[in-house]
Amino acid sequence: MFGHPEEGPESYEPSRFKEAIVYDSDKQILPFNFNGKQDALSLTAGKNVAAIQGFFDNGYYAKLSNDEYLRITEPEINNYDNVGHYLKYTKAFYDWSDALAKPFNLPLEILPLQNPLALTPGGSLLVQVLS
Repeated sequence: MFGHPEEGPESYEPSRFKEAIVYDSDKQILPFNFNGKQDALSLTAGKNVAAIQGFFDNGYYAKLSNDEYLRITEPEINNYDNVGHYLKYTKAFYDWSDALAKPFNLPLEILPLQNPLALTPGGSLLVQVLS
């Protein structure tokens, strides 16, 4: 499931999830297994997981009105005036190191400039946005 906290979780098509990379604290790639089902997927990796990077292609959507969108296919793009292709890149940290503090070279990336795992509730995190 994914979504926005204020709207609640949304279901998704697992086939839209295109890639995952699992890293140890030295930013070396680790093996893992996908556990896919018809309506969900999960990932199983070894003990030394420090970070996971993922890529999700949410497809094309045509904006029909202020709050109405229609999912379309790539060949249908020219039939609409306002179309977006929604790609989602993510990374999650489970450990922190100097290697993990460096960019992952994603097309759009939020890079923590300090250890995000050391924050306390209500704390601030200094980040750099890379594009």
